[in-house]
Amino acid sequence: SIEEATEGLLVLEGVQALVQAYRQMGHFVARLDPLGYNRQNLPLLDLTEFGLAEEDLKKTVGNGSFLGRTDGTLKGLLSKLKTTYCRSIGVEYMDIPDKEQRDWLQERVEPCLNNPNLSEDATRRVLARLIAAEEFEQFLHTRYVGQKRFSLEGAESMVPLLDELVSTG
Repeated sequence: SIEEATEGLLVLEGVQALVQAYRQMGHFVARLDPLGYNRQNLPLLDLTEFGLAEEDLKKTVGNGSFLGRTDGTLKGLLSKLKTTYCRSIGVEYMDIPDKEQRDWLQERVEPCLNNPNLSEDATRRVLARLIAAEEFEQFLHTRYVGQKRFSLEGAESMVPLLDELVSTG
């Protein structure tokens, strides 16, 4: 019937808007507090904002434009969106003006649910670089006591990034 078709289109439209909202605002509710005290709740990501309801969770809605795999239900899609955008590593890229760059990042983040599978070799290489950087910092601290210097503290994750940039050009 026309009413069912219209309702179906509204649900699909809501699903697409939900996917876009998680891409734009999911990082605001990322779990950045290791103790879990400041868990954010963002009303703009509630299902009702998109014309969706709890009873829609079991409906088959597909993936919208989400590039990760789901079971096809709204509940499955919502779970994958939260896994991709709201875990301990948030992703904020929708403010990048270049669509090609946004699409490139999206193609890297969504299919793996923002959890890249590094090989054991790559993991060991990253660990070795982090240990070397930390040891070098300790050496500088003991060798040049009281001297002004810059520290890695809080920026250790930049070491593997810079290593990768240097090695790949």
